[in-house]
Amino acid sequence: MNWQRYHRLGTIYQFMQDLAKQFPHLVEVFSIGKSFEGRDLLVAKIGKKQNYEKPAIFIEGGIHAREWISPATVTFILRQLVLNYDLNQDIVNFYDVYILPVMNPDGYEFTHTKDRLWRKNRSKAPISLGNLFPGCVGVDLNRNFGFHWAEPSIKHIRGGSSLPCVETYQGESPFSESESRAVSDFVFSKRHLIVIYLSYHSYGEKIVYPWSYTAQPVYDVDDLHPMAIEMSNAIFDESLGKKRFEVGSSPFVQYSASGGSDDWVKGSAGVKWVFLLELPDKGKYGFLLPAKQIVPTARAGLAALRAVSSKVSYTLVR
Repeated sequence: MNWQRYHRLGTIYQFMQDLAKQFPHLVEVFSIGKSFEGRDLLVAKIGKKQNYEKPAIFIEGGIHAREWISPATVTFILRQLVLNYDLNQDIVNFYDVYILPVMNPDGYEFTHTKDRLWRKNRSKAPISLGNLFPGCVGVDLNRNFGFHWAEPSIKHIRGGSSLPCVETYQGESPFSESESRAVSDFVFSKRHLIVIYLSYHSYGEKIVYPWSYTAQPVYDVDDLHPMAIEMSNAIFDESLGKKRFEVGSSPFVQYSASGGSDDWVKGSAGVKWVFLLELPDKGKYGFLLPAKQIVPTARAGLAALRAVSSKVSYTLVR
């Protein structure tokens, strides 16, 4: 697999399996659940095996189907951690890194075969609306997590929609979708180990920390904001001064939204360092980022991971 083009789900999954076969001492691949249409949600666990439990990082990609640069970036990170072990051993030796490249496999495949700008998953719409209106199929998985789900946000704008035909449809209930349930179940089972959670999205060039559902500052904003600045600085250095990601909570740097994975991981699973990265660009291409920009974008995503993992490991051992 290369990073000169975007790849289908099968190619991504084969790449993960091949890495596990080639580097069994570093990589383990397993499914944490099934999508609505029965596809596996494959996770790669990367880490030098030890006889004790290590702190963990969870990296989530592809929650929104049309954001192709997210799985591309996350798989690039996976490759670098494994194939360039010498450069990344501070991460691989200290942490177990769980990487989910495509949280929304049904939607991702749909963007390759039918509708390039599809956002939601592909679960059936209530009251057979999907038979009448194709847009009424599916749920926005990043509005389906059960932390302040469906709450009105600031300025009385709902973070998600109760209308099935809207692309931010939040679902009939929290965790109504198999994909969001699978991720929440796995993360909750590892909540005593996971210290960093990164969710890669596009687009906008921002590093966002909780809360997304409210403009009220999170209780440890004095920790999260400086860390986000460090990540932004790392991206600035990696891009040779070409990229400076904006940092802040979602209501201030983009919009408010309830039911997101980031808020749930912070508020319910209790993970300390939670960040959502909106990858390039700022709108010229939007979701249709040219393939020639995959590698520089992915390197920026890796730089952010290196920055936060290095800083957190220092705080854990001092």
